[in-house]
Amino acid sequence: MTRILVHGTFVSAPDPAFLDVRADSWLLAEDSRIVSLTGERPADTEDAEVRDFGDYIIIPPFTDIHLHAPQYLNRGLGQDMQLLDWLEHHTYPEEKRFSDLEFAGSVFGELIDELVHIGSLRTVIFSSLHADAALLLMQMLAEAGLESYVGKVNMDCNGVPGLQETTEESVRETLRWLDSCKELPPRVKPIITPRFAPSCTPALLTELGKIVEKYDLPVQSHLNETPEEVAWVAELFPDRSNYLDVYDYYGLLPRNKTIMAHCIYNTPAEDELLARRGVLMAHCPTSNLVLGSGIMNVKRYLGKGWRLGLGSDISGGESLSMHDIMHDALKSSALICRSRNSLCERLNYAEIFHMATRGGSSFFGNCGAFEPDMPLDYLAIDDSMNTRHHDLTIEERLQKFMFLGAGIIKERCLGGRRLNAVGHAWD
Repeated sequence: MTRILVHGTFVSAPDPAFLDVRADSWLLAEDSRIVSLTGERPADTEDAEVRDFGDYIIIPPFTDIHLHAPQYLNRGLGQDMQLLDWLEHHTYPEEKRFSDLEFAGSVFGELIDELVHIGSLRTVIFSSLHADAALLLMQMLAEAGLESYVGKVNMDCNGVPGLQETTEESVRETLRWLDSCKELPPRVKPIITPRFAPSCTPALLTELGKIVEKYDLPVQSHLNETPEEVAWVAELFPDRSNYLDVYDYYGLLPRNKTIMAHCIYNTPAEDELLARRGVLMAHCPTSNLVLGSGIMNVKRYLGKGWRLGLGSDISGGESLSMHDIMHDALKSSALICRSRNSLCERLNYAEIFHMATRGGSSFFGNCGAFEPDMPLDYLAIDDSMNTRHHDLTIEERLQKFMFLGAGIIKERCLGGRRLNAVGHAWD
């Protein structure tokens, strides 16, 4: 049995309404699972490996539950466009290039290095429609020690030349990809990924629903991102009562195993169905602001117990950094609060921290905080530069790191494994 003792100041948000702060504390893990977190060093731990971080803040790793790997190089382009125009003129042409595995591997390597560097150690990712590129991405994520769900995108209509499958190709390639995924370590898993309802015919949605049921797989897609998208879905699927009902009708809302990104223009009926199916909503504030999609009223969902996490949504969002995303979540909440003249709707920093950690990581199971039987995961942060001139409370130190990135991640750990960050231009 391997025993590890971690010492420092621990901060987590196991619940949106509860910030758990443990100054000068000791976390004991056995075989990479947390046993206890106490104010004194546990007795009979002389044989344990000690990782003493002194006064460093120690937080759970970030989880980015919605990003598009093939759009990594596309960040910063088309930021003055709305969603559907941006897809046509920038996103789809870039994604076509991922049929070239040498090119894909080069881009994926840079993406993964940055994810490790910024501490987003769990991710839920859209690849392109190319099965071999999706598999390559999964292999590289596994080699880096990250935990991820990756989807081979499905789209058999409303694409562009060179970035669209036939229904038969999409099903065949999805099954081939799933068969290849069996050889991967369990920390990297497949997720069924209809790009969004307008990119899939009823025939393809039907087949994807059968695959989800047969193989007991999770699903990710987009929902109610813009009014134009919502109207398009209503035109394409006139027999369905709303956008979410399209996915539900075809068996693509497996209970507690579905992520829907954006969710800005949900109807009351969709809200009820989201709750009933236990859907995890990916709030993507940076992308929503850049593309002018709208502002999700996150506060009302958190208050009712809906599941929420944060997504960078690159390259609609220009930044992978969870610091930027958390800050944009704060600003977006302030804007919607002011527009409705209701200060009670504004998010606080602890709720945002929860979404960036425990909220998103809940898709991966019982993780994202420092509680017994959770895996040993953490970011150890040297934020001493923030207290050179005056004292700060632990809560204030956390806010500095959250919203400014003011601090240096000295160590990254996932499932007991230390991860090495590769230095790049963002250092």
